[in-house]
Amino acid sequence: MDTMDGTRARKVLKYLRQTIPGKIPRSSVLALEKLPAKVLSTLHAGSDRREITEDPQLRNWLAANPVPLAKASVQEPLFRGTLFFVQITFTFNQPNQLPFSMSAADIQTAVTYATLAVGPIQRYAWQYGPNSVQVSPNILAFNANLQGNTFTDDDVQGWVDSIVQANNLTNACVVILHDSVTANSPTNTDGSGNTLGYHSITGDGHPYCFCRVFAQNLTVADKKWTVCWHPEPRNSRDDCRSEGKLAQPRGLRRVLWQLQQRPV
Repeated sequence: MDTMDGTRARKVLKYLRQTIPGKIPRSSVLALEKLPAKVLSTLHAGSDRREITEDPQLRNWLAANPVPLAKASVQEPLFRGTLFFVQITFTFNQPNQLPFSMSAADIQTAVTYATLAVGPIQRYAWQYGPNSVQVSPNILAFNANLQGNTFTDDDVQGWVDSIVQANNLTNACVVILHDSVTANSPTNTDGSGNTLGYHSITGDGHPYCFCRVFAQNLTVADKKWTVCWHPEPRNSRDDCRSEGKLAQPRGLRRVLWQLQQRPV
């Protein structure tokens, strides 16, 4: 399966939610959120609008108000802060469904990897400007209660704000790893399919990363490619790459790198 980072798609959706006028039917706007991440991430390229929406009013608006191109330069100060990994325990309002969480050992492996990776990434990001990032050795705990077996990015943002407030975090980025293969693991409907993960910022201004995991008993080397933290091939491209810049990393490593640019 062709996988991708979902950050660009999340940014496009955020832009559309903020700019599409109220005269456009709400049902048409909601339908955009169901488009594949690959389609959303390339709306700026002039996609066939008939494949994007059946609403002629929305098609006309998109034609007159094209999605802006991704910026190759940094528009704001780069990230200066600490990554905090969180172990989320999901509880369900359904009979006979037990709570679910990733193991502390697997999350600790991610903490170890991030601690090793942030140094090179920080040095790389200096070509865009001053930055700093540390990794907290302490794994935070959080309980999330679900009505069903799915959740959305809006739910994730609410959890992030609660985590920041409950732990009195400052200059923090919350990192959530999510098991995407275990049978009783819930699904993030805004971060599933071929999306490996994404980063964003909540309405309250708190940065966060959502990274999918595809196995248990993780290792830093991860020779079976079960976690999205491997280097990206040299010939690949993404929405932040620009001519003259170094090839960018992928997955968790890329999420950490892109975080240095502060999501918009």
